[in-house]
Amino acid sequence: MIDSSYGWLPIYALHLARKRTLTFKSDTLISWQGYHVYDIPKMSTEQMTVIMKMSLANQLLYNPILTLVKASVILFLLRIGGTKSYVKKSLYVIFFINAGLVIAIFVADAFQCTPFHYVYDASWMDLEAQRAAGADSKGMVDGKLIKGGKCFNQRLFFLLSAGFAVGTDLAVVAIPTLIVWNLKMTKRRKIAAICVLSTGVLVTGVSILRLVLYYWRFDPRNHDTTYNVDYTTSSMEANLSIAAACITSLGPLMKRFLPRILGSNDASSTYEPSTEGFQKSGQGGQFPLKAVSGKLETYGWNSEEAIVDNDILKTINVDISFDAKSSREQARRYKYMDSF
Repeated sequence: MIDSSYGWLPIYALHLARKRTLTFKSDTLISWQGYHVYDIPKMSTEQMTVIMKMSLANQLLYNPILTLVKASVILFLLRIGGTKSYVKKSLYVIFFINAGLVIAIFVADAFQCTPFHYVYDASWMDLEAQRAAGADSKGMVDGKLIKGGKCFNQRLFFLLSAGFAVGTDLAVVAIPTLIVWNLKMTKRRKIAAICVLSTGVLVTGVSILRLVLYYWRFDPRNHDTTYNVDYTTSSMEANLSIAAACITSLGPLMKRFLPRILGSNDASSTYEPSTEGFQKSGQGGQFPLKAVSGKLETYGWNSEEAIVDNDILKTINVDISFDAKSSREQARRYKYMDSF
């Protein structure tokens, strides 16, 4: 599953991101995002319904995109993470937390109001309820605002979900350092590999920025909520995460154009016979013992007795396939790390 699935997950995330671009564009244009509140014309109930539907669609698509990308990165790290139990356990814990969060947040997002359609029909449902209750022009009856439904604390919900996103981002970004740092590589190549595997830190930066901006957006002191860039950060985060997840495949390309920085792990060796046995010439490297095949040939006798009196010549034909580590599990890591 790990070998075949992790590469497809960013593609699914990209498909959702493209859908979200359409709803995001519609919501931005209709709701006049980026304008001062006093510059926005008064909207009809029908327009408000459309705006809230687009907003709900954006909310529902946002977390699955990030979850698919994080799952892709986690599965990739499991593939190259070697046999260290604490690394594997950490990755599995993060994976299931990530999966649990997206389910919980999606369900909570979809049913944040009662009844369900109150989340996008609040304008006309409130108006109908106020008319039925005989409310004044401000929708009040005996000092109480009349509403056609109820929702949980949306401000707290959005801030908590953004905080969880930052937390899982930091956890995923920290793991590559644990994987790479103990490998037998030059320090320069370790740093290069860590930088590439940890490009998600850029996404984490945007996540933190989004959390800060949304905190101010929902602050009661903010009376101009539409005049801000916070609305764009969710799309920045989603699309940047997809790009960051794909950077790991650019290792060979960067090695090709930046060989002096990333170095080379190519190894070539030849074994030549000498009076003292086989001597090795050329550049060295490690190779798996399973890749060595031997062939025994004897000369100078036609019977078992001849073996006692004569010397034995053993000729070994060696086929060597060089790899960075002799174990199959570690070879998975080095197959990718060799790009650096």
